[in-house]
Amino acid sequence: MSDATKTILNNFEKYLFDTAKNYLLPSKIEELSKEFLEESRKYPVKQSSFANLRRILDSLYNKFSFFSDALRYRHHIEILFAISFNSNYLTDIVVRNPEFLYQLFDQYYLQKRLNPEKLREEIDYSLTNYKSFQAKINYLRHLKRRYTLKIGVYDILQIGELTYVTEHISSLASAISAALFDICFNEVLNNYEITPPETNFTMIALGKMGGNELNYSSDIDLMFIIGENYILQGKKQLEYDEVFQEAIQLFVKTSNDVSMHGFIYRVDLRLRPDGLPSPLARTLHDTIFYYETRGEAWERQMLIKANFVAGDKHLFDKFMNAVLPFIYPKSFMESPVTQIAKMRNNVENSANSADDIKKSMGGIRDVEFLVQMLQLLNAGSNKELQTGNTIHALNLLGKHNLISKEETDFLLSSYIFYRRIEHYLQLMNNTQTHDIPQESELLTKLSFFMGFRDVKDFNKAVNDYKIKTRSIYNHYVAEKENSNKNESLDSVQFLDGPRAKQNIRYLRSGAGLLGKKEFNSRTMELFNQLEKEIVSYLQKSKNPDLVLENFHTVIKSSGTQSIWYSELRNKQLLHDVLYLCEFSKRFVDNISSNPRMSDFFFSGNIYVKDITTLFDNITVNELLLIVTVQLCLRLINREKFSKLTGDFLEYTVAHLAEKYFSGHKYFIAGLGSFGMKQMSYSSDIDLIIVVDGMETTGDIQEECENFITETNKCIAPFTIDFKLRPEGRNAPIVADLNAYKKYLDNRAEFWEFQALLKLSFVDGSEESFNKFREHTIIAYENFNKDNISQKMLNMHKRIINEKSGVLNKSINIKFKHGGLMTVEYIVDLFIMNDAKLYKSFLGKNYDYKFTHLNKFEKDIAENLLKNYHMLKEIEIIFQSYSSYNKSTLPTDIDKNIHLLHCFKEMLNIDLKNELAAIFTYNSRVFQKLQK
Repeated sequence: MSDATKTILNNFEKYLFDTAKNYLLPSKIEELSKEFLEESRKYPVKQSSFANLRRILDSLYNKFSFFSDALRYRHHIEILFAISFNSNYLTDIVVRNPEFLYQLFDQYYLQKRLNPEKLREEIDYSLTNYKSFQAKINYLRHLKRRYTLKIGVYDILQIGELTYVTEHISSLASAISAALFDICFNEVLNNYEITPPETNFTMIALGKMGGNELNYSSDIDLMFIIGENYILQGKKQLEYDEVFQEAIQLFVKTSNDVSMHGFIYRVDLRLRPDGLPSPLARTLHDTIFYYETRGEAWERQMLIKANFVAGDKHLFDKFMNAVLPFIYPKSFMESPVTQIAKMRNNVENSANSADDIKKSMGGIRDVEFLVQMLQLLNAGSNKELQTGNTIHALNLLGKHNLISKEETDFLLSSYIFYRRIEHYLQLMNNTQTHDIPQESELLTKLSFFMGFRDVKDFNKAVNDYKIKTRSIYNHYVAEKENSNKNESLDSVQFLDGPRAKQNIRYLRSGAGLLGKKEFNSRTMELFNQLEKEIVSYLQKSKNPDLVLENFHTVIKSSGTQSIWYSELRNKQLLHDVLYLCEFSKRFVDNISSNPRMSDFFFSGNIYVKDITTLFDNITVNELLLIVTVQLCLRLINREKFSKLTGDFLEYTVAHLAEKYFSGHKYFIAGLGSFGMKQMSYSSDIDLIIVVDGMETTGDIQEECENFITETNKCIAPFTIDFKLRPEGRNAPIVADLNAYKKYLDNRAEFWEFQALLKLSFVDGSEESFNKFREHTIIAYENFNKDNISQKMLNMHKRIINEKSGVLNKSINIKFKHGGLMTVEYIVDLFIMNDAKLYKSFLGKNYDYKFTHLNKFEKDIAENLLKNYHMLKEIEIIFQSYSSYNKSTLPTDIDKNIHLLHCFKEMLNIDLKNELAAIFTYNSRVFQKLQK
């Protein structure tokens, strides 16, 4: 005996003497102490156990009576130790209600089977003594504690079989749930002053409660059905369905609420048709129609355990008779073996660890899923197999030679072994756990309770049971199980395994950092149907971590995971989404930033060929989603992307301009990339607004301010920019046509004429616009062009230094020497030196300029135009890839393997070398012009 053990025993012996000395003679105390110490030898000596023992003794009302009886009735001490050493939860019940302990000392009471009908009669009779709603609820909590103590002690002392325990826990839950719902329903009826109607509903148990095999800390899975809907008369007319739904809500809240009296049961209604988003109850007709038309494979498995709890038993029987052909069909579209293998694999993947005795390989779920698979295959032709209880079903499967006697006996032994472990763990602290603890005091107690000499022998037994259980399971579903493993996301080689695992857990079940699963079973099964295709894509991807991360972001932000999973059963659509998740962060951000985008994405507009037909009915963000998707999937090219974006923005600006300026003779013109319809994601909407005859039409600056405000809202994330107007940023937004002409004649700078080369009509009076265009040409004919080339070269140099950085460390596609601006300046240098060329090329894009300028050798013109297009492609693709509204690539581009892969995939280029070659070539051409 260790020193620590001696100390614990000595301390307890002293405590016992101090406590009993006021009630017993010293000789009797010594005798009592021997009895206590003798009983303690049956258990591992742990300080926590003796602390529980002391708590119970301290709580007793009549210690003299207890000590005296303990000397005469040995089983009193035995029961006391069984509670103290095996369950903190039961100890808490006794400490709270010491009177319960004396009932347990009556061996007839302890061993008497719980009669469900008698229990309900007891509850109904006792409730008549309570008037208030809360008093009735507290009575049910009190009743649950009393009977849980009785069942738990019976279980710990191992007086009878496991089925006795699970049936009693289930019967208690059914009786209390039936009474609680009756109380809640009447409370709602009373609130509306409605006379209680005839019973028009049935409460159905599912899961372990339905199979009469509940654990101590199980949720109770329920489903409600009403017969029909009709009007109830009270303070106001209400539909039966409306009142009934309110009663369910009160029932769930009351049952789940934790108070000083504890809670009743955690109620779970997610197994009802359509799960969380659906009504809490449906009519019998609607429920049957759901299973006949939309019921899924997992729901067959779930309904095997459906059982009556309360309400109209005849209504329940009608429901079951109607759905039995669905549960046990004569033929299956997909084999239950396949379905069970998929679902079992899904459950196993959701296990937190290999210590999970319920979900892990070879655990409880292996037994349950194997049994249910064999029932689905055979119970249609053999009705005797139609039972929701696993132990009963196992015996029947053996009886009918559907599994061998050896397999039957072993699976029964395995299942009972696991369930006893599960019960012990949950009884210890009333927690919903299935994990065998690692090296700890609890593991020692558990091993001892299960009849093993030490932890090592216990762990070996658990491992042996799991190996053989899985072997039997694999005997029936091995080929499916193996294929599922190869199709599992766990087979993908991720760089950040923990993060990938976290994302996978969410996608499968909605589980976040705390591990709580949010998805209903239907959503989880829908994802299960997608997993094979997702795995196939990820196995081929260069960056599966990024694809999974972005896909997780899209699904999580949608709020409609079941809709996404349902739609993505279309393999092509799923592939497209995964591809977009790999190569377009902008797509991910667009979808995830607004829940409405999910609906739009599935509206069918994403793949529309003539996008212009949608202009009247979509927003800018919706347009950007369409063109981003089509660009990334190569359904449109960069030129089409730019033109569509520009056309839509022009359409929007023109529509709003007519609202504000219709009383004026005006025109709006576009400049810059907007004017040329060579838009990128980062383009501004450069505009000028000009009024012909402002002195007669009046000042329209206020209308213009309103126009700008509304337009900026409508075209976000783009913005209007008027920096190119006469006199610059401090001048009025709207210019008078005649004043603008005078400005061009007298004060305009060369760079303003260069900017006007990109002039295009947007809205208003084309006559006024043409007047302005013609005058611009005339004004430039008269413009002093001395040293204009040098001025342009100086400006090019200044912009390069400002925008690209003196040290040129960044890769600015637009402003780096040899970049987009350099190419434009090469062309503009020729045009700005010749008034005739200016007239010919005003308003023309650079494709036209390069092919009609005739100032270059043919191969130089072709190369410059090719380089220009490639830089535009790189700019747009990078902005789509990164969701970054700039033209600057990261400085460590050579280290960014995935970015390089993106351009290899999209443009089939070596990005770093391609850029270097383009910048070098363009710079050389530009330098030659300077000479």
